Amino acid sequence: MPNELLLEFEQWLRGINESAADSLLEAIEEILTVHRLKVSALLRKTLHSTNPIESMFGTVRDCEGNIKRYRGSRMSQRWLAAVCLQKRKGVQASERICFDTRCYSND
Repeated sequence: MPNELLLEFEQWLRGINESAADSLLEAIEEILTVHRLKVSALLRKTLHSTNPIESMFGTVRDCEGNIKRYRGSRMSQRWLAAVCLQKRKGVQASERICFDTRCYSND
């Protein structure tokens, strides 16, 4: 049923904005998955935007610039984990990517 509703919406949207309709078709499986998983409002809000991910990438880029010598891929992975943990501590709750099970709803 949700799939049919989304496809009807896509047809309506195509009459207004073809690019938006193409984007909807591209994301239809992800939308349905979020619906099936009963994802909480906070996580849904986070998933609507790429800002948290881009923010994390920016932090990683900034921190990588401070690293002078890598001694293999294991060291690189440790640095990346340390940066991600540090970023996680500094992100406000309303903007954060959910790292724990509290972001999922069992309703």
